[in-house]
Amino acid sequence: MDTSQYIPMPDCPFCGVFYGASPRVIIDEDKFGEMVHITCLACHRAMAMQVERNVHCVKSIGLFTDCNARDYKHFLHSKRVTLDDVLAVHEGLHR
Repeated sequence: MDTSQYIPMPDCPFCGVFYGASPRVIIDEDKFGEMVHITCLACHRAMAMQVERNVHCVKSIGLFTDCNARDYKHFLHSKRVTLDDVLAVHEGLHR
C-alpha cells in the first residue's frame, strides 16, 4: 500500500494552495521517516521534504527543487562530487 498520500504536508509555500491531491513520491525512507517529493498542482513548483515521526510529534524540513522525483532519486544515491572533480572540470574548461 502506498502510504505517501498520508504524509502530512503544509500549504504550498509559493502560491499558498493546499497541497491536497498533489502527487507525493517517497524518495527514500528509514526507521525515522521519509524523504518525500511533492509538486504543487496549482503552480507546478516542487519541494523535497524530510519528514520525521516519533511518538510525540511529526517534523519536516523542506528544500525547494527544480528536479522531478526521478531525478531526485538519481542524485540522492549517486556518487558525491569531490574537490578533485571540480578541479578537473575547471582545468578541462580552461584549455
